[in-house]
Amino acid sequence: MTTISTRTRVTALGALVALALTACGSGGEEPTKPRPDQEATSRQGTTEPDAVSVKPGDVTIPAKVPNRPGKRGAVETTECGPSAGGWQAAGTATARDKAQEFVITVFFTTEHATVVQWGRTQVSVAAGQSARWQVDVDLDVRGELRCVLRGVA
Repeated sequence: MTTISTRTRVTALGALVALALTACGSGGEEPTKPRPDQEATSRQGTTEPDAVSVKPGDVTIPAKVPNRPGKRGAVETTECGPSAGGWQAAGTATARDKAQEFVITVFFTTEHATVVQWGRTQVSVAAGQSARWQVDVDLDVRGELRCVLRGVA
């Protein structure tokens, strides 16, 4: 009769688990990359020159969004809701000491943070003034969305 110690069983079990995890974790497949003819475009017609991510439902969003933390504090989102044929985010941008140009990017997400659409707008603001900005997207909405101020530059 052969006796196997508990230590031998634990070591063998650990090796088996490690082997199984290694086999599952290294499929060798690279993530799907977007086709070269795809580019991120908002309703305002701006394009994102950097790489893009393609989300489920063929929503193409920019992988890199211009964002300057110093400008972000000058932009406020005051509205987020349905509009004719889609969804809308709006708010104000304030230029304190000097005139500024703001590029505002908004991601429209589900309650679980899945990006379903995005848009971008540009607004010029005179020194000491505030100006309204608005991003509209064409979107067939079922349920509520969130408007995420993704970047301000």
